[in-house]
Amino acid sequence: MSTIAVTMGDPSGIGPEIVVAALAANPELLPRVVIFGDRGLLAREGLPAAAEVVEITRLASDEAIPGHPSP
Repeated sequence: MSTIAVTMGDPSGIGPEIVVAALAANPELLPRVVIFGDRGLLAREGLPAAAEVVEITRLASDEAIPGHPSP
């Protein structure tokens, strides 16, 4: 079985929401998927605790507000 690597994309964009929604709709993929991103931000979107995340960032909740880009 192959591993699928996924990036969450822009922390302020729709990527984190899409990643979580895709896993919710296809829970059988959870053991095969490795997500590159921010675990805290993904958890706020509802990411299952069993999801494998390679933490690229650890943003505070006020650093990644959906729909509000920042430098």
